[in-house]
Amino acid sequence: MKGILFKTTLAAVPRYQNIWQTVLSLVIAVATVCPLQSQLTEKGHAGDSPPAGQSAKRAGLSAKDPKTPAAELVQRAEEMIEKKDYSNALTLLRNAATLAPEDADVHHYLGYTLLQTEQVSAAKKEFEIALRLNPENFYTEYFLGFIAFSQGDFNQASRHFEKLIATNHPVYDTYQRLSQSYMRLGNLSKAMTMTQAALQETPWDGPLHFQLGRIYQKLGRGTEARAELATAERLNRADRDSIRELRELSEAIGAGQRDRAVELYNSMLGQFAGEPELLSSLGILLGDRGQYDEALQPLRLAAELEPNSYEDQF
Repeated sequence: MKGILFKTTLAAVPRYQNIWQTVLSLVIAVATVCPLQSQLTEKGHAGDSPPAGQSAKRAGLSAKDPKTPAAELVQRAEEMIEKKDYSNALTLLRNAATLAPEDADVHHYLGYTLLQTEQVSAAKKEFEIALRLNPENFYTEYFLGFIAFSQGDFNQASRHFEKLIATNHPVYDTYQRLSQSYMRLGNLSKAMTMTQAALQETPWDGPLHFQLGRIYQKLGRGTEARAELATAERLNRADRDSIRELRELSEAIGAGQRDRAVELYNSMLGQFAGEPELLSSLGILLGDRGQYDEALQPLRLAAELEPNSYEDQF
């Protein structure tokens, strides 16, 4: 693959202010959504389930060295959380809170576990205590914003999420939820900006494209609205296996795995034959990663299959 820069990480790839950025706003760039990224409903609203299913450390939880009885209980609770054994985790954490009532980590763990068991009011109280004891824990800040959002307090939710962005810690779906908060508050301009920021992180997220399309509609930006809604529709039609392979290619390029990237690229060219939308997705994904030479072949094939496709010809 002549043009692939396998030593370039995804984080280092610039968002080019040229043809590829224009194309990306019109067509699909496919992968899968991070498991912690809460999905939008078909109407474009953020879901109400808290981030879960990942390690406790990814929830801002990291047990201290078990040098005290409370720390030992927290470490054991973390193991229970990893196994989704929230009942036993709660017992351990309540005992830890009794032993160390001023330990912010204990209250954060307890809030997280209560939230996973849908004890929202109790979880909120624990997170508030944790944030008072440690105002710099941005995961605690996120979960308080999440709870406010789920309870319909969009002013309070936006304040929590704005703080995360201001301190450069937009964890999980901060941009998405802040954009939704702004939408509920009627601030479409800020909602648009935050949705665009969310798409910079997950350009493959169809519901986010749908959300942005609806915002554009309300702002009277018809051309951009149609492009975003068309992208959302394309994403909805993409099959899971194809999305998985495109994601793997993106990850292989980012990790500098040249042989794996070449293997996936050649495989997909064959598998996607006769599928203009998938070929277009492959081309746009490569273009967005700066691999212009390789992007041209699938785009040409897609244009041959759909000569009237504006996106592919563009």
